[in-house]
Amino acid sequence: MISRRRFLTGATVVALGATAGVVAGATFGDDTADAAQVERFRYKNHDVEITPQGDAAHVLIDKRKMVHAMQVAPGLYSTHLLPFNDYRTLRKLTEDLIDGEESGLFVL
Repeated sequence: MISRRRFLTGATVVALGATAGVVAGATFGDDTADAAQVERFRYKNHDVEITPQGDAAHVLIDKRKMVHAMQVAPGLYSTHLLPFNDYRTLRKLTEDLIDGEESGLFVL
């Protein structure tokens, strides 16, 4: 008969292995189609990189501040930092994020 300690240890090892597999798959997955669509621009002395990933996008500001944006409907994007606004472009969403941080609304 298996002891509770041995069961919990085994379950923990399996869960950690599954998590590592998911993270590795997300990190090393085939993003070649999305990589070609990376948008880079400069707004108010901030370097911005927008990387679409399926129904979402990662917004990287100054290579250190990352914000997640999600597609809430076809052609509409939203983010948790500006929850009451939907944006038609990720660029406008990013500009409002930078403006919000500069006005002291939140810290990125």
